[in-house]
Amino acid sequence: MRDVRFWSDTRSAAEVLANKDATLTGAESGLFAWYTFDQGAGGGTSTRTIIDSAGSNDAEPLNFTMGGTVSNFVPFVDNTDLDASLTAAAGVAEPVAIPTSVDTVGESLDVFDFTLTDGGTADALALGVSQVVVNVSGTATDAQRSQVTWRLNGPDASNVTGTYSAGADTLTFSSLSIS
Repeated sequence: MRDVRFWSDTRSAAEVLANKDATLTGAESGLFAWYTFDQGAGGGTSTRTIIDSAGSNDAEPLNFTMGGTVSNFVPFVDNTDLDASLTAAAGVAEPVAIPTSVDTVGESLDVFDFTLTDGGTADALALGVSQVVVNVSGTATDAQRSQVTWRLNGPDASNVTGTYSAGADTLTFSSLSIS
């Protein structure tokens, strides 16, 4: 286990999944307590406090012997892929106007096209995408956008349904496993 986070607000499954590997600063909105378990020296037995990296809720381990080689804190390893990029692909010229003639169940229209690329060598971590959020704009109303079934397709995603947020003007595709 890398860390434990306590939030003062309710987190959706999509938020948890999207941020599970993110390195926090300790100042995130709603973060009540954050225990990273990386204090002390590996193999050492002197550390007796688990520091709250988000505030002042330090704790003491219970039934944790701090035995050195088997029961101790471990170094923090950040496994966030830092050298990936998203670029516009050639398949669709954006922005795309959605014609009013697209009005039948089963009709489809490509509205955006992108390529995800992992730099691969700078951080030695695999690309892992669990959520794609797309900002939308244009003359369509929120009511019109809410009537569309938005789908994401690609090598690692097949007909994943997106959710439109009128307040944020975004399309969110969650629970992805794109690598």
